[in-house]
Amino acid sequence: MKRVVSVVLVLVMVLSMTTTAFAGFSGTLRDENGNIVEQTTISDIASEESSKGYSGTADNNSGITAKEDVTPAKPQQSATSNSVIKSFSDVSAKHWAYSAVMNMVKKGMLEGTTKPVNGVGTFSPDKTMNRAEFVTVVVRYLYADEVSQQPKGDYWYSPYYNVAVDNGLIKTNEFSEASMKQPMNRQEMSMVVVRAMQAAGEDAPEMIDKDRIPDYASVGTYYKNYVRQAYQAGMIAGVDKAGTFNPLGTLTRAQAATVLNRLVDASTRVDIKDVIIEEEAAAGSISWDLISTKYCKTSYKMGDEFGLPEYLLIYDHPFYGSYAIDMRTGDRYFVPEKDGKYTLANSDLNKMKSVSSEPQTFYEKGIHSKPKVGDTVIKTNGSTVVLTASLIGDNYCTDLVVGYGQGADIVTGTTVNGYTIKEGQLYNKDGHSYTISDYTGECYVSDVWSAIMEHTAPSGKGSYDGEVRNVYWMWDADAWHPENGTGDWVFQ
Repeated sequence: MKRVVSVVLVLVMVLSMTTTAFAGFSGTLRDENGNIVEQTTISDIASEESSKGYSGTADNNSGITAKEDVTPAKPQQSATSNSVIKSFSDVSAKHWAYSAVMNMVKKGMLEGTTKPVNGVGTFSPDKTMNRAEFVTVVVRYLYADEVSQQPKGDYWYSPYYNVAVDNGLIKTNEFSEASMKQPMNRQEMSMVVVRAMQAAGEDAPEMIDKDRIPDYASVGTYYKNYVRQAYQAGMIAGVDKAGTFNPLGTLTRAQAATVLNRLVDASTRVDIKDVIIEEEAAAGSISWDLISTKYCKTSYKMGDEFGLPEYLLIYDHPFYGSYAIDMRTGDRYFVPEKDGKYTLANSDLNKMKSVSSEPQTFYEKGIHSKPKVGDTVIKTNGSTVVLTASLIGDNYCTDLVVGYGQGADIVTGTTVNGYTIKEGQLYNKDGHSYTISDYTGECYVSDVWSAIMEHTAPSGKGSYDGEVRNVYWMWDADAWHPENGTGDWVFQ
């Protein structure tokens, strides 16, 4: 019995198929305008996709060069899906890949594995993805206009395979056309993604220090540089907190959604400095010089250059004088400058010294001392996060926000000098009030929220109703904007 696969815009077909057969979900392959491109029969893909005996090693072990010979592309980032999917029963809002999955579905790049009922479908996040499926998504993103010009070939994916080979995304000595039915492993995925980044117009990524990948020795020789580039670019971060890569591990649909989302939206990529900071914090040692380069965009001075604590970042504001930021907590202090020396009040110095140098682990909203970079928070959903911080400002260091974008309330329960900030009574001893975001769960004073709004405000219009951009903003297609008309960004 024939099965018909769907691709709507950038991809209805690819992730609607898994390595096991799916039932009752059929359709027609269409281009960006909804026109029928082809109708393909798939009869035995599931039975041929077993990974037994597959090593994932490429035929060519010559390695790579820094710059790939990949044809420049015109990414189709504005694609939209005509499927009516509001949610997936197997990818809840608490799922680690929820945002990536929903963003890719709403952009039309991915779909579910069953036909949605009342807007609810299934995504099968843990199902394996094969080479053909992954490459097809990337081709539809980069070279969608070339697919219809290709002959059908022997397989449903033949047109996509030919386009990928013609443009340098893959090579015939790496993947034969028949082998595309095999599961895509993680080192192969890294190779394709690095090439796709360059095809999309990005510079060739630098390579991360190989010592930062615990199982680097197990990565195939042909893929080593690709993997290092993918790590450095923030496309991947490993399968655990240690950064383990698992090169021969097969790619799941949830992992694919995450990587594809990072390919399309650079703002969702992993900041490698955050990864290093987390690793150092777990080991009980943090490089403040590294953190300072992450935090400040302009010239800065380290506190220990002037006999002050090493974790102080000093900057000279053109209007308000000299300030020091505690890179552990984000606290800011006035440090008058005279004859090239900076003075810190004894009361402020004592306040700094009261902050424990040891990382703490605490439950979200539970009793804890002042939160700082390197602390571990056990969130209400059971997941954990190691606190980092980000600079919120443009030309000068204005606010250093601990926990920025990490989705945890680290204010409630904070106890300093016997005073606890309680839920429902969010103000501190000095009278500053806090507000909790219903969307991210983060809690900050109003001045910080204002800075975050200014720092993250999206440009341009959204692609679809409900699109989330820069973590904190959602596009409301029905809202009215006095200058732009219908549609506006709403801060959550």
